[in-house]
Amino acid sequence: MITRAPGKVVVFGEYAVLAGAPAGVMAIDAYATVRIERHDKLSVVSRGFEAESLVQSSYQFSTLAVADLLQTILKAMGYSRYPELFNIELDTQAFYSGGNKLGIGSSAALCVALYRAMCELLGHKAELSEAMAIHYDFQGQSGSGLDVAASWHEGFIQFRQGRAEPVAWPKDLHYAIIWTQASASTKAHLASFSQWRTTADQTPLNTLCDAAEAVAKNLEIAALENYVAALQDFDRHANLGIYTQAHSQLTRLAIEHRVLYKPCGAGGGDIGMVISDDPSRITDFLAQSKYQALPFTLTE
Repeated sequence: MITRAPGKVVVFGEYAVLAGAPAGVMAIDAYATVRIERHDKLSVVSRGFEAESLVQSSYQFSTLAVADLLQTILKAMGYSRYPELFNIELDTQAFYSGGNKLGIGSSAALCVALYRAMCELLGHKAELSEAMAIHYDFQGQSGSGLDVAASWHEGFIQFRQGRAEPVAWPKDLHYAIIWTQASASTKAHLASFSQWRTTADQTPLNTLCDAAEAVAKNLEIAALENYVAALQDFDRHANLGIYTQAHSQLTRLAIEHRVLYKPCGAGGGDIGMVISDDPSRITDFLAQSKYQALPFTLTE
């Protein structure tokens, strides 16, 4: 059996989604792939994410990292040991560039692909809510679940408080996805955000939420510009480091070329997106940027 699920890019709503506001998430054609066959031994091999391979004849759960996600899935299904022995290959190579991890949701995509495969093999009904709960546990009980929902539905979705709604991407909005050549820790950023929320004035976050609501109602350049301005102001107050030097450089370059640039997701590195209703401006922007444009696009 072969299953696969796509990665994601957050178009709007990062951080705001954790306060109940909507987020717009694009599933992109970078896929995590899982290959499974029943076997007389248990074998789990990872490609992309580098981890020691697992090979054993026992049905007992392993302590090796390569088996963590598989065992989290099986535990959610009610198993305390392997119900059968499988030969499993986990492939997330599409989520890496030059050995560096791209911030496009590899763990969520792998979770969806592996969960669906195990559901099919073990006769278990696949549910998005269970897949999100599994990934939440796997990530140390953090995250909103938007990345899992994007991998589950594909295409473009609006996500709010655990619910996803597929929506159409505007035909007149053109984009390119940028890799800033620096990996970032989403978990660390979310921890800093949670700490900030306990004591800080929430006005910048509320403004960000209002801007996300406006984009959800009308996904157009003007609304996105207001959202990006609110995101910059939020970052200045929360001091989360969303805007790194690379993101700031790309923002200034975008202004020169009359396009919109924003970091995507938790920020601090990883991925950004340039958006315009004029594709020629994006071409000119990319020609002047020293950073890599990734070849990924919205899945259908």
